[in-house]
Amino acid sequence: MDFSNTEPESRKRIKLFDVPIDLIEKDSLIIQVERMIENGGSHYIMPINPIKIVATQKNEEFKRIIMNANIVFPDAVGVRWALKILYGIRLRNTPGIDLMQDVLQLASRKGYRVYLLGTKQEIIEKALSIFSRSYSGVNFVGFNDGYFRDEERTEILRKIMDTKPHILLVGMGVFRQEKFIFETLAQGDIPFCMGVGGSFDVIAGAAPRAPDWLSALGFEWLYRLIRQPKRIKPMMALPKFAILVLKEKLSKRLTY
Repeated sequence: MDFSNTEPESRKRIKLFDVPIDLIEKDSLIIQVERMIENGGSHYIMPINPIKIVATQKNEEFKRIIMNANIVFPDAVGVRWALKILYGIRLRNTPGIDLMQDVLQLASRKGYRVYLLGTKQEIIEKALSIFSRSYSGVNFVGFNDGYFRDEERTEILRKIMDTKPHILLVGMGVFRQEKFIFETLAQGDIPFCMGVGGSFDVIAGAAPRAPDWLSALGFEWLYRLIRQPKRIKPMMALPKFAILVLKEKLSKRLTY
């Protein structure tokens, strides 16, 4: 399954450790999202961060899913740092949660149908309640928590496809959410899909988000680690990513 050529407008794309990165910022992203929805068909975009890039070094299936995404955009300071160090590229960060909210604003203006999937039942219900008040023009056609068994997957896929959403937002954690989106689009067309990680939890107040000033300094990851120590295991990818970047920088210097 290859969705990478379904978006007609070309963008500058580079590779970072064999992972595609589109050099695109939030304003342009929203334009592309609207175009995807209006054109129909199947599209998904991928927020990329160091944890995901490190995961691709050993997980070929995950790498293949990323390679097939229509747009892969940086949503973490580590990727921005790597682009600057290795390519001299300065790119503003686009946090996935901010893009999700902008997509819902677009959906509210256009009256798009939206399906939400992920997190715990009580959290997704609270997030939906907040979204419904904040984005009153959205047609929320369904939702489901992300804690379903494998044998329930087919039924959930059927529910999603029956509602014919314009937008599917999935918050089930790295790899699981991307794999679910990939499998869902094999069942039929959804014009726009995106994995949103823990964004539903943040919106519902069940997970912390760093103050804006701390995020601007690039330390949101540290704030989340302090507030949620259980994140230490996935965060171990960060020094691995830094080592990859520094090794690549050194090899470029030696080449010259």
